[in-house]
Amino acid sequence: MAWWRARNRRFRFLPTLTREEAEGHLHGRIPDILPDHFPDLSHHSVFIAGTPEFVEACVAAVKRLGARPELIHTEGYFSQQAPEEVPKDRLMAR
Repeated sequence: MAWWRARNRRFRFLPTLTREEAEGHLHGRIPDILPDHFPDLSHHSVFIAGTPEFVEACVAAVKRLGARPELIHTEGYFSQQAPEEVPKDRLMAR
């Protein structure tokens, strides 16, 4: 984030925590706290990444705040499935 800040004087990074609270961090769900910090997103590019549910909630929130669809960029992450273990009796001896 420091690189973005150095390259873009208008860039702001606001760290947030959903469950716990810590000094220097906003607290709460992004869709809920966003309007307090960015009431008008009509002239902003918005980048959202996270679980599909998180991305969907954030997209709805930024659209309510005026973000233009062509300036909303998203990437959904999915839970990683644990690798399947092969039963020992199916392992081939070497």
